[in-house]
Amino acid sequence: ANLVGKTLAGAAPRGADLSRADLRGANLAVSNLEGANFTGAKLGKATVSNANLKKVRFFGTDLEGARLLRSDFSGAEFNGANLEIARLDKSWFLGTRFIASNLQEAKFNQVNLQDAYFEANVMLYSVFPSSNMTGCQGCPKGWD
Repeated sequence: ANLVGKTLAGAAPRGADLSRADLRGANLAVSNLEGANFTGAKLGKATVSNANLKKVRFFGTDLEGARLLRSDFSGAEFNGANLEIARLDKSWFLGTRFIASNLQEAKFNQVNLQDAYFEANVMLYSVFPSSNMTGCQGCPKGWD
C-alpha cells in the first residue's frame, strides 16, 4: 500500500499486516497498532506519537529519521531494522528486542528499556540520556 505522507492519526488497525507498506512521512499519532506486522515497510521520517505498538514486528523495516515519541513498543521486535537518526523520546520498550539493527545516531531520550534485549546492532553515536536500562541485556553500559 502506498500511504506516503498520509495522516492515519487515531487509526486502530490492531494486528494489521502492513508488510512492505510505504508509510514514509506518514502521521501515525495516537494509533493502536498492537501486534501489527511492518516487515519490509518504509516508515522513514514518519511520526508516531502517543501510540500503542506493543508486540509489533519491525523486520527489515526502514524507520530512518522517524519520530517515535511517547509511544509503547513493549514486546516489539526490531530485527534488521534501520533506525538511523530516529528520535525515540519518552517511549517504552519493556522486553523489546533489537537484533542486527542500525541504531546509528538514534536518540533514546528518557526511554524505558527495562528487560530489553540488544544483540549485534550498529550503535555508533547512539545516545540514551536519562533512560531506564534495568535488566536490559546487551544495553550499552554507562550510556545512561
